[in-house]
Amino acid sequence: MKRNVIAYVEPSHWLGHGDTQQELYVKELLAMGQRVLVLTIFPQNTERWAAGLSAKKGSRLFIYELKPEEDFVGRKAAKMACWPWTAGQIRLAEKASSWKVDVVLLAWFDGMTGLWQKLLAPPGLFFTYPWAGLYFIPSHLREDVPMSRRRRSRRRLLDYLAIHGGRCRGIGVLDEGVRAGLEKIGAYTEVLPEVTEKDVVLSKEAEKISKLAGGRCIFALVGHLSPRKNLLMFLRMAKEFDENKAFFVLAGKLDLSAFRSEEQEEIKKLLAPSGRGNYYYKLEEVEDPAEFNGFLACADVVFLVYRNFYHSSGLLAKAAFFGKPVLAAKGYCIGGRVERYGLGLTVESDNYEEILAAAKKMADEDFRRQLVQYACFKEYDRQNSHEALREALVRLLGLA
Repeated sequence: MKRNVIAYVEPSHWLGHGDTQQELYVKELLAMGQRVLVLTIFPQNTERWAAGLSAKKGSRLFIYELKPEEDFVGRKAAKMACWPWTAGQIRLAEKASSWKVDVVLLAWFDGMTGLWQKLLAPPGLFFTYPWAGLYFIPSHLREDVPMSRRRRSRRRLLDYLAIHGGRCRGIGVLDEGVRAGLEKIGAYTEVLPEVTEKDVVLSKEAEKISKLAGGRCIFALVGHLSPRKNLLMFLRMAKEFDENKAFFVLAGKLDLSAFRSEEQEEIKKLLAPSGRGNYYYKLEEVEDPAEFNGFLACADVVFLVYRNFYHSSGLLAKAAFFGKPVLAAKGYCIGGRVERYGLGLTVESDNYEEILAAAKKMADEDFRRQLVQYACFKEYDRQNSHEALREALVRLLGLA
């Protein structure tokens, strides 16, 4: 394999899950023997995980701090003229490192496809590096996502202009449901595996949950408890379920302001102490990935009945690794995968009675045992491995 210099370029603003994604992808590139220039507005975060690299790998990593202008006009210019701004930052990083970039991996292609980016500074004129982009939430490329024909066509045209206006090698996505849409506009598309942290620590808290459950089926809803996670449905179930048959666990940060006022009031009522002994709620962020995984490891069923969520989820990959069946929303990426690999049951995300009926089935140990027996957990886990990611990055970046 040819040894290249790869510029891993993050956007000029905060990106959710950006640190985790960066560490994962850059470590894989370094493991292939590549040199990597990381351009980020949070160099201290990169330095934190890079401190654990061997001396040999560390010598092939160069961290460059992106410095967008602090004033409003400067921030807008960096966003609207992102192609020439990014090219300029790469040139500065080349100068600082004395390395010559062979290919660029844009970590947030989503932010580089807008109309103003094309009108003010088309990539073909201002960005001459070979590049590939990671496209995470291109909902308009799924035919099953509700959207006006005009809006869908306009967004696809903007994608076409970006991809064909420069030296694009390919687009990486996490959702196979958008592949056909990208290929229609002539983009080489690589579906990237959903690789996640799998180390686990069964903390005292996780052990306490298992003891409190006392053999009852444990349903777990973990991660950022946003409206799309269907928190209300989960809390309603916890209140109405036969407390002798199931135990409900919440673990994650809850921001009530993200919910409508009437939802906030209901959530407060449902979270208030009720005297029922069938729940354990930890309403704060679980920062340690291994401790976070501990909540999944002690669960029996993972709740993934997300609302209007069209894309993939690392929690599905984690559930498969731990051999935990899931209760998920029908359709789109997650629902399609659950049904295709037999990873659990799917329901309509807005149908409480259907969700409750499915949960009652899964609370039965014999039913769960049968689900697990026929689920393709190992196959799904294999397809979302580090090895699979490495092979996908080689194809996407043209490194072979």
